[in-house]
Amino acid sequence: MAKYISEHERKWKTDDIVGNKMELCELWNDGNVSARLVRMPKGKDLGFHRHETWVQVFVLSGKLRVTPGEKVVEKGGYYFVEPGDEHGEMSEEEALVLVIRDEPNRQYPISEKTV
Repeated sequence: MAKYISEHERKWKTDDIVGNKMELCELWNDGNVSARLVRMPKGKDLGFHRHETWVQVFVLSGKLRVTPGEKVVEKGGYYFVEPGDEHGEMSEEEALVLVIRDEPNRQYPISEKTV
């Protein structure tokens, strides 16, 4: 059966994302794939990290700087992170992103860039 969630029905919570407390709204999680909205305040730096599984990020509003490569991803932009790829994100503006990921998704901060 289809699942509908209007904007006023969204349930936001604060959760840990790579050691950072941020607001998120889980839209879907069937244990294999999840979809969630994440609010990133301006200047939020997630640091260099990696995931055990793939992650897709679609920027709904705002602007992120993604490393390596110092790529700026703006509203309407998208990027895909392969399992194990070391990367980082920082919000240059307050951002709202849709994150779709393979589950279970474990994240590991990395103290130094190795790429």
